[in-house]
Amino acid sequence: MPKASKTDSKRRGAERDDAIYRAIADAVVEHRLKPGARLREDALAEVFGVSRTGIRKILQRLALEQLVTLTRAAVPVSPGPPPPRPARSLRRAVWWSAA
Repeated sequence: MPKASKTDSKRRGAERDDAIYRAIADAVVEHRLKPGARLREDALAEVFGVSRTGIRKILQRLALEQLVTLTRAAVPVSPGPPPPRPARSLRRAVWWSAA
């Protein structure tokens, strides 16, 4: 039986991560994961049979797509326009751009 190469194992790992990403993303979009609910890394790692580090990378990818927000835990967001920026942030941005 031929030994699997590192490339094969990396590809399988990437395919597994993509499948987990799609499963969580679909659950958020279809509201099977409620907006505001905590997504615990340890629980997700156990459900999907991967390490917390792998789950953390997937959650970061979901955050880049604005499907979850990352604080102490990942939280699904409700679909819609982004929340308005506080006036203080806008004043600071205007002040820095004028300087």
